Amino acid sequence: MRRLLVAALAVPVVASVASGAPKNPGSVTPPHSDWGLVHDFPVENVRGAALSGNRLALRVGGGVSVYDTSSGEVVFRAEGGDRLEDLQSGILVTTSGKTVKLRRVEDGRVARIRTRGVSRAQLERPGLFVAGGRRVTFTPMADVLRRLG
Repeated sequence: MRRLLVAALAVPVVASVASGAPKNPGSVTPPHSDWGLVHDFPVENVRGAALSGNRLALRVGGGVSVYDTSSGEVVFRAEGGDRLEDLQSGILVTTSGKTVKLRRVEDGRVARIRTRGVSRAQLERPGLFVAGGRRVTFTPMADVLRRLG
């Protein structure tokens, strides 16, 4: 079993992915002594992670789970073999082959973007960057939100 430790000052920060259950959270050395453990997530087979505000997305097993970092509760689950790319402003970004999927965590609404080649994506406050088929494109956040309805 692997445990994902999330530490915080003002904003949650992923501090460590450690094998086994750590005996002492002090084994993770935060850069500042005021940081403390926010939540310990006991998860297995983590294949990807993304953090945005108080939400943590983890690629585990047959899908992606989005957790509330304060309570540790799963607030959203997307089944399937998609690759976790990002989580930003309540939008989960995954890819599968030549398709980028944008999922709004709040209601599960999905928008798809097709690329010419195997895709990778990054969502930031200004918008969505997609690489695929030897091209990089940018979609402003207003257009991303419009696609999600």
